[in-house]
Order: sequence, then structure tokens, then C-alpha cells
Amino acid sequence: MDEKKIIAHLYGGWREAKNKAERTARLEGDMLLARRLRACNVFTGEEETLAEVIAKLHSVEGLEFLLLTGFPSLELFREYKDALPEGCGVYVDAGEINLHGTLDAILVGDTQVKATYEQTECHNLTAVYGATANVDAYEWAVVRPRYDETSLVEARRHDCAIIL
Repeated sequence: MDEKKIIAHLYGGWREAKNKAERTARLEGDMLLARRLRACNVFTGEEETLAEVIAKLHSVEGLEFLLLTGFPSLELFREYKDALPEGCGVYVDAGEINLHGTLDAILVGDTQVKATYEQTECHNLTAVYGATANVDAYEWAVVRPRYDETSLVEARRHDCAIIL
């Protein structure tokens, strides 16, 4: 399947997840969230490459959408695992790996990470669908861990590091 077809398939799934989340928010009486979801345009379907889609997934809005709606699903991540651009920061069923200084990482499924951060930058680490991470932050590094209810990120700070 070429990139255009993958992007079209993902866009259809994103629209469906967005509409479902908006309906759920309305039924629960959370009109602010429903309005935010209706206005959400993090994914337009006009992206040219999967690298563009992944960059949007790494954005604050993209990560919030992933954690709120569960889209992309574990099945979609697995289906398109081999199509992901090299070095895009998405690790799907990667087993045990070490990350050192990676700015943005999304851990998916059967992925266990030992991450070390020492750079004076903000590092975003998101774990979904059962992924786990042990994080050590040193010096002036800033780490923002996020995870869903099936995953876990344990972060330890050393020196003057900050865990958000």
C-alpha cells in the first residue's frame, strides 16, 4: 500500500474517532471538550507523507488525541509498523530498547524502554497499549512523560532535572 492510501485510511479512522469522542463528550455533558474536538484539525488528510502524519502525532494536540481517543489503535500501529519512516520516534512492539537523549518518543505495545536524558531540552515520552519505560533525567534535562491506563512510565530525576 502506498503512502497516499495509508494516509487516506488513517484520515478516515481519525475522523471516525474524532466524531465518536465528540458524541461521547456531548452525552457526558462536557460541552467544552466536545467543542474542542469539533474544532480539532490536527490531521487534515492532505498530508503528503507519513513523516508529516507522524510529526502531527508527536504534536501536543496529536498526543492528547491519542491518549483521549485511543487513535491510532494498536492494530493500526501494528498494521503500518513497516511503513513508518526510519527514525520517526515511534517504537511499535520493539521489545527491550535503550534511548539516550531522544527528544520525542512514542512507545507502543510490547516495548520496554530504558531512557536516559542529559540534554538541556524538553523530552516527550509517551507510552500506550502496554508499553513501559524507566527514565533517568540528569543535569538540566526536562522530561514530560505521558501514558495511558495500560502503560507505565517511571521517571527519576537527578541533579537539577525536571519531570513534568
